[in-house]
Amino acid sequence: MDAQETQFYNAVLVTAFLVGAILLTFVIVMYRQHKKVKEFFLSKIDAEIKTLENERQRVSSDLHDDLGPILTSIKFRVSSMDLQEGPDKDEMIKALYLLDKGIGQVRTISKNLFPDTLLRKGLVEALNEFLAELRKPEQLTLTLAKTEVPNLSNEKTLHCFRVLQEVIHNTFKHSQAKNFTITLTHNEKSFLIETWDDGIGFEWDQNKPQQGLGMRNLLSRMDILKGQVFLETELKKGTHYLFTIPLNS
Repeated sequence: MDAQETQFYNAVLVTAFLVGAILLTFVIVMYRQHKKVKEFFLSKIDAEIKTLENERQRVSSDLHDDLGPILTSIKFRVSSMDLQEGPDKDEMIKALYLLDKGIGQVRTISKNLFPDTLLRKGLVEALNEFLAELRKPEQLTLTLAKTEVPNLSNEKTLHCFRVLQEVIHNTFKHSQAKNFTITLTHNEKSFLIETWDDGIGFEWDQNKPQQGLGMRNLLSRMDILKGQVFLETELKKGTHYLFTIPLNS
């Protein structure tokens, strides 16, 4: 190889090196930019969800601590009225029935807005309480099969509860299932939440953006938890969810 060929060969190598370096720099910059954008959106979603949960907790507390006692006091005053048998007594009985119903609704709404049991007794107790309120054997059999829950922060516990709430509500509204099962397990690295139902299933394409607000909220919470969602569903063959949540994130 003469000097001219050597010079040309070296020039090609230098050019290739420079092009490779430019491409590598471009890829690194784009990756970092993408990571920053994703982190920005995740922090924005996290802030929005925290604001929503704080507002839910405030409204729940107002209902439980303020409106509930007021209705109970009204019920006590009405029930203490000494009325003779007749139309007025009948109206009082109707009023007491409506007050009982209203007090029950206030308690239910308060629990749904922010389940106090979740922070006091943990995920399993909160789920048992939530499922007990929903259970109607003629509609859907709800089963909490395994309850192996690791130590979770309050924030993670709340996200997991909301994810399960969304799946359960969707099952009630759309699945036409007869049976719904939840299992909670974990290993050294991950907390695993699985649900199964024997309903009609639905069409699912993970590559398409989800239009339903509930599903978008569910996926946003899993992004915040740095978890993964695996979904198996097919028309007429039920639905299976698997949520994997890393314990060290």
